[in-house]
Amino acid sequence: MTVRNTSNDDASGVFVEDAIPTGLIFQSATDGEIYSPSTGVWNVGNVPAGTSRTLAINVILDQSRTDLLDAIINTAQITAADQFDTDSTPGNNIANEDDQASVVITPARADVSLTKTTSSSKINVGEEAAFTITVRNDGPDPSGRLIVADPIPNNAAFVSATEPSGTSYDAVNRQWIIDGLQNNQSVTFSLVLRSTASGTINNVAQITSAALPDPDSTPDNSIATEDDQDDASIVAEQINLSLTKDVSDPTPRVGETYSYTIVVSNSGPDTATNIVVGDTLPSSITLVDNDPETGSFVTSTRRWTIPSLAAGSSTTLRLDARISSIANLPDGDPINTGLVNTAEILSVDQVDANSTPGNNVEDEDDQDSATVRIPIADISVEKNTLTPAPNIGDIARFEIIVRNAGPDPATNLVVRDLLPSGLAYRSDSQSDAGNTYVSSNGLWTIPSLGVGQSTTLQINADVTASGTFTNSAELIAADQDDPDSTPDNAVPNEDDQSSDSLTTPVIDLELTKSSSPERPPVGSEITFTLRLDNTGPDDASGIQVRDTLPSGFQFTSSIPSATFNASTGIWNVETLAAGASTELEIRGIVNTTETFTNQAEVIFADQFDRDSTPDNGFQNNEDDIASITVMPANADLSLEKTINDDTPNVGEDVTFTLTLRNDGSDTAEEIEVRDSLPAGLTNVRSSTTAGTFTTSDNIWRVPELRPNSSVTLTLTATLDFDSNNSTQPITRTNYAEITASSQFDPDSTPNNNSNDEDDDASVDFTPQLIDLALTKTIDESRPNVGDTVEYLLTATNEGPSDATGVIVEDQLPAGLSFVSASSSAGGAYNPTSGRWTIPLIPAGESRELTIRATVSPNTNNIDTILTEGITNIAEVIAADQPDRDSTPNNGEGEDDYQSVALTIARANLSLSKTVDIANPDQGDLVTFTVTANNAGPDAASNIVIQDILPSGLIDIEVSTADGEYTSSTGRWTIDQLGINDFSVLQIRARVSTADIVTNTAEIISVDQFDPNSVPGNGNLDEDDIASVVVSPKVVDVSVSATVTPTQASVGDTIQLTVTAQNGQVTTAASIAALAATTDRVISDASGVVVGIEIPDGLTLLSADPAGEFNPQTGQWQIGNLATGTARQLTLNFRVDVQSLKTFLIEVVETEEFDIDSTAGNNVPTEDDQTSVSVTPPRILSKRLFLAR
Repeated sequence: MTVRNTSNDDASGVFVEDAIPTGLIFQSATDGEIYSPSTGVWNVGNVPAGTSRTLAINVILDQSRTDLLDAIINTAQITAADQFDTDSTPGNNIANEDDQASVVITPARADVSLTKTTSSSKINVGEEAAFTITVRNDGPDPSGRLIVADPIPNNAAFVSATEPSGTSYDAVNRQWIIDGLQNNQSVTFSLVLRSTASGTINNVAQITSAALPDPDSTPDNSIATEDDQDDASIVAEQINLSLTKDVSDPTPRVGETYSYTIVVSNSGPDTATNIVVGDTLPSSITLVDNDPETGSFVTSTRRWTIPSLAAGSSTTLRLDARISSIANLPDGDPINTGLVNTAEILSVDQVDANSTPGNNVEDEDDQDSATVRIPIADISVEKNTLTPAPNIGDIARFEIIVRNAGPDPATNLVVRDLLPSGLAYRSDSQSDAGNTYVSSNGLWTIPSLGVGQSTTLQINADVTASGTFTNSAELIAADQDDPDSTPDNAVPNEDDQSSDSLTTPVIDLELTKSSSPERPPVGSEITFTLRLDNTGPDDASGIQVRDTLPSGFQFTSSIPSATFNASTGIWNVETLAAGASTELEIRGIVNTTETFTNQAEVIFADQFDRDSTPDNGFQNNEDDIASITVMPANADLSLEKTINDDTPNVGEDVTFTLTLRNDGSDTAEEIEVRDSLPAGLTNVRSSTTAGTFTTSDNIWRVPELRPNSSVTLTLTATLDFDSNNSTQPITRTNYAEITASSQFDPDSTPNNNSNDEDDDASVDFTPQLIDLALTKTIDESRPNVGDTVEYLLTATNEGPSDATGVIVEDQLPAGLSFVSASSSAGGAYNPTSGRWTIPLIPAGESRELTIRATVSPNTNNIDTILTEGITNIAEVIAADQPDRDSTPNNGEGEDDYQSVALTIARANLSLSKTVDIANPDQGDLVTFTVTANNAGPDAASNIVIQDILPSGLIDIEVSTADGEYTSSTGRWTIDQLGINDFSVLQIRARVSTADIVTNTAEIISVDQFDPNSVPGNGNLDEDDIASVVVSPKVVDVSVSATVTPTQASVGDTIQLTVTAQNGQVTTAASIAALAATTDRVISDASGVVVGIEIPDGLTLLSADPAGEFNPQTGQWQIGNLATGTARQLTLNFRVDVQSLKTFLIEVVETEEFDIDSTAGNNVPTEDDQTSVSVTPPRILSKRLFLAR
């Protein structure tokens, strides 16, 4: 490095710093120069004008450095000189100044790469393979000596290696040594290896040593992704293929599809490729489909090509085939020997270790065969009926014979023989125990049937219908094929199907019935005549007719008597030829007045009836039934009684109506009806449409009443009050009964005092009488103004009757405002009329009305209400029934009248407020105390006091023994304040403003009425509001400063004078004038601190007064400064460095607020801050230029 002095003056005391950077190691420096390698400082000393000094530092690269390729920067700069430099500053580390310079060192490097290739990708075990390795240097510098390692893989053996010019091969260590490569130069090696085992030969080569660092790789680190390492692979192959062939069904049916499965496996150790398998089916076998797992199958050539088969794996080919016909089978008895199908591996790319493709040698494992054969059995079915003409109800029998004519045994034969409708399965029998027949589906299962054998099934069935029935049997399934028939094809002329029929006889029986006389009197004889006809076409036998004798008929005899059983009602007819008929007469006595019916029905016959079913009831209207109805003579009298009101009020009239009716066939005469009125009725009156009623015996006499006609009796009476006045309900009954009649009544007996026959009737009635009473309560008898009170009015009915149409009047008095009302059980309250309407109050029950109203007196009635209270009155004014002990709407004195009174609660609340410091200093904590008092006469509840602190008060803390204060809203909530009790809230806050603040507290809400104030109205004259004023102390501290001289050179002494004053330093009159102008009193200042910022390049020589100024902090500790006074500080300095020097002076602390400035806020326009400056003397520089 060279240091030059281009000025006209000599330079002295010159120092240069040139630290040796990391990555370089110091070796030596120019003799005669003072240089320290540990600090990097060159002590140059003097440099005369127009001369230079040079230092040479010799270093070497550090081989252990972390970043071998990074550039190294060496920087030197002048750090000191005795003289002023006109265009640079020593040691300021600014690169563009001419007293600083740098050089860059770039380390040498060589980007060496290696690639490896091979001549082929596959070889056989034992063959040779050549690998080519190329090493290249992409610079930028010559590489120097290189070593390339290329170890031999385990499954290969070394054969040879080349040694190009400038290289040598180390056969022991398997590495090449390269003397060096120039920039962009490469060298190529060849390595020949022989495979010794199956598998991949992976040959890896890498540069293990290099003279220079490589920018993108590190020698011998075995990282495959770097370009100084590469590999190449060759595969040595060996295979062992095998083939197996299976068939899904070795004995398939004709036309049935079965499958051949061919599996080719490779036991390796290498993958086999381009495998071809041949499979030629016999001509009588039809190929249906193919499904190769891998590769493809060509149907025309029967060739399966497998592109690749990995070692240890296998692949499958499925061939679906079928034998379409027995006729297609070739000569040589294939039925017994079967058809042989062979598959073989025909070719493959690799050599198989133990077989030769395509040589058709059965013993090798690349070939296999499978055999199929068709089983045949000639089955025939024969069916016979053993009962050609059974009657309905008889058992029909069928026989089925199955034979096997061979040539193979038959297995799993299924014959279907489903009985036709009209035949119901009863049982079956088998000739062979192993066979089974299921009647529900008609399937006869035969597990096996040998060649030349037969088996028999007999089915027994009940004949349930008439007609001709054909029963068929057919072979529907067998494991073997049949040469002359096809199972389940419904072709009648094949020998595996057979049918036979049977027919039932038919008759037609008819019944008719008559009676004489048509309308017999009760107790007389009646004769029933029953006729039975058979209209054929066949004779009938075993006939039974049932004629059940009805109730009300007493049997006496029958003709012919031998064939009819009166106890069972059965008439037996042994035979009845086609076209013939027969009759039965049944005689008896009528012993009932009710209508009765005699019915008869054919219940059995041996033969089938073509248009009717024996014993199936009378609802089907068939001709084998007959019936006749008999109605004896009668007169059916009945009574009906009604009342006009079954709940009449006591003291009112009630009317009974009695109706007599004849619903019989004959006229009734000399009828008497007794109608006895119950007790509790007076003033009885009667009227009738026929006959007469006498009150002495209460008998209504009616001379005659024709069929289907009626007459009426009306009785009217008055309910007596004394007889019906009871605390319990009284139910009275009016009863009437027919006591005499000239005719028989079929459903009742006169004068038997029954109550469930139609010749008697009664009505019940209950006289109505009620007892209403009222009770009334209030939930709060001393509420607050504005409270909602709740009245509970209860109306009770002591009975004995239910009360209806009840109206209670409850009009709210003055001072109450209606809010709402709710009534139980359907009642309704009208707040305008004050009427509560109750539809029903059952005896012994109550109904309630709840009225909610707000206590809301006005200025006109408040005094009266406060004195007398508010009385609410309720009274029953109407009801549908009479009351036992009160009269509605007649005023007080009875139990249907009630009242209740309330008195308004009052609480006389007041507030007081104090502050502990009325004139605080800046930052002082002040405490506001708020006291709430209650002078009664009632306790106060839910008191809310608003006390929001004004701005300028911070760090708020609140304490109270009662209630809760919320700072966000400024509300103090007191749940309860007793009579003559008080509660205190203290709010502590820090003063942060100089402004005068007023803190006001007011009661804004309370549950009770206050007699002398209104909460929340802001009226300062009331006692529920209080306030205090806080006026913080203020000062007016200002500073001023002078400096002498105002220009100074290095070594000169300057004097700084700083003056601090509080207010105007004049007279008391001027201080008063300032206070009047600002509306504030200027206070003595305390804790005054003035900050003085001393510029660089000065040395403090002295301070007056001593001890007040701290040069380390730059603060002048004044302390107290009385109003109208001033303090002064004088500081003397020596100038050490020639430059502009500015003193900044500011008041940084006072304990009080300043009226026109803020301490320490660095606002130059305020009077508590000022500044003064000292400038260096001006210097004239000249430079002389000479020209020739």
